[in-house]
Amino acid sequence: MHRYLVLAIALGLAPLETAEAAPMRMATFEKVALSGSRLTLGSFSSLDPTCRSLGRMTISIIDPPHDGHVQVGQGQAFPNFPMFNARARCNVRK
Repeated sequence: MHRYLVLAIALGLAPLETAEAAPMRMATFEKVALSGSRLTLGSFSSLDPTCRSLGRMTISIIDPPHDGHVQVGQGQAFPNFPMFNARARCNVRK
């Protein structure tokens, strides 16, 4: 009787399958600029918790633009760290 009960339970659970995880998607976005104009795609800060610069960052272009070109440069921008981040106090320094 015990063998049949174990077999019945095993057969009852057999159709249950684990759901496959959905493949992770890479976040993408598109921006459009008029010919001859500049467009800032992003502004990135590399600061330590005392708000001092950690130096220049390395930026890699994975896919070049179909039309036009990409220019990476140093500019003036202000950080915008979330309130829970240790560097949030750097947001007030302008």
